[in-house]
Amino acid sequence: RLASEKRQDQSAHSDEVHIVFTTDCKPYQQWEAELLFMSAQRVGQRGPITAIISGCSEERKEHIATRIASLGLPAQYTPYFVPELNDARSHVINKPYGVHAWFRQAGPQRDVVAVIDPDFVFLRPLTATIDAAPALLGFDAMPPTRVKKGVIVSQRWQLIANDRHSDKPWFPAWEGSPNMTDAELLTWVCSGSKTGKSGCTGVTQREATLYHATGVPYIAHKDDWDEWLVDAWRDISERLHKVYRGYFVDMYGWVLAPLHHGVKEVVAHNLQFFNHKNYEPWRA
Repeated sequence: RLASEKRQDQSAHSDEVHIVFTTDCKPYQQWEAELLFMSAQRVGQRGPITAIISGCSEERKEHIATRIASLGLPAQYTPYFVPELNDARSHVINKPYGVHAWFRQAGPQRDVVAVIDPDFVFLRPLTATIDAAPALLGFDAMPPTRVKKGVIVSQRWQLIANDRHSDKPWFPAWEGSPNMTDAELLTWVCSGSKTGKSGCTGVTQREATLYHATGVPYIAHKDDWDEWLVDAWRDISERLHKVYRGYFVDMYGWVLAPLHHGVKEVVAHNLQFFNHKNYEPWRA
């Protein structure tokens, strides 16, 4: 193809993102996935959306694929099947594991990838443009206006927020290992060694609150996903999974991956209809 035709194709998709979300194979989450797909279609969400579905039998795979095809959705709204990933300790480990499997085996069709949850409903399209500048905290310079390599965007979430004015050390609220201090445990989860080199070491409550108190959507350039992010998220979540039994393993894993690599997230307030002072909107 001519170079000019390729440039036109890239320009046409320049603001689109490849959206992915993970589910298990149970009917409840498949109902959520259908609602998500249909809400995306309703608001005119462009670009691919992939449901990464784990733990299905061959019969269930065929049923789900047929069902999605029957809904009259855009052709780029598709399922992608992976093996069983959750276990008795965690019902959400399939997110970092599933995204990793999809990224390494299939890969994105756009230069920006956004991870969301299956219980999301679209109220407007999600794009690579960052329109959250008025709500961003801690930026001394002009904030970025688009997701690109080195720019990671997430929604404000009070998972780890403490005090954005404090320079005291920050440690997650985990039950520590009897053989490690809080600092050693955090360093081990991030790096794989309690004496390893990691950006998680020496983080202040201010830094954690301003740049890493985040939740979905997780939005990053495909080069960052490829070079470090998709592996770091999975590996950190896997280590944490061994010592922390809780609902937020995947979220802590996400928070710690950019932190470990010394990358400050762009923390937005307008990617979810959400009261960020509470864990879930319906508890507000």
